[in-house]
Amino acid sequence: MTKYCGELKVVGAAAGGGYVAVGREQPDGSVTVPVGGLVRVATTIPLIQIGDTQLKNVRLCMGELAGYIRQGDRACLFVFGHLLRTKIVIGVKSETGPSWTMGFGRFVVTLITYLTLWPFLVGLAGALIGGLVPLLIGSNTLSTIGFIAGIAYGIGISLLSGVRLAIAYRQMRSN
Repeated sequence: MTKYCGELKVVGAAAGGGYVAVGREQPDGSVTVPVGGLVRVATTIPLIQIGDTQLKNVRLCMGELAGYIRQGDRACLFVFGHLLRTKIVIGVKSETGPSWTMGFGRFVVTLITYLTLWPFLVGLAGALIGGLVPLLIGSNTLSTIGFIAGIAYGIGISLLSGVRLAIAYRQMRSN
């Protein structure tokens, strides 16, 4: 499900968010942060209860979104599953207050990432696990099958996450 509507009965305090600087400390105590040295930290809400549904450890696509999820408000949350495990909120449409939705540019960049970077990263991890575990057991034949299955899993789960993002985004924009 990508859309949860109802009264926001419980909204936990947002944790994380902001940026972490990766830089070099100078002898005078100042810090030099190179270009690309700022890393965004994920914003997480430990518990959201909307209607009868409880969402635990939900991430927000942008930290600013936390201010739009207000306890007592009647709203719809638009959520997609990142690699089937982590739920990420991409928009809030409120009946009484301000709403916030993921911008089209951010959607496109995220979708491209799911089509290029994530299949590589998850496919590589799947290939290593799928190829090494049978080797540790002592089967060369299963190692090859595990290697191929790991790559297929990585590519498939990443593409599925991209499809789920596109479905949630389309549903959010049509409401």
